Amino acid sequence: MDEEYKSIPFPFEELANPGFATRLKWDFGELEGYLNTWSAVQHYIRIHNLNPVTGLMDEIRSKISSEVKIEIIFPIFMRMGVIAK
Repeated sequence: MDEEYKSIPFPFEELANPGFATRLKWDFGELEGYLNTWSAVQHYIRIHNLNPVTGLMDEIRSKISSEVKIEIIFPIFMRMGVIAK
């Protein structure tokens, strides 16, 4: 996914991807909840007995009003192709 699937062999005539994304407006609680679902965060907590998201959220809260909704953009990667007949 880091390479947007471009490193995967694709044996079709490739079509241009118009680009898609999911756009959301989250409050701090939604952002914090999402970050806490990451397996890497849970793994870190198990090893260090400390949640790194807590410090990050404290820093964000110190710089941005809690009234602000943060725009979150999740790009959707895909490859599309034509199957020859």
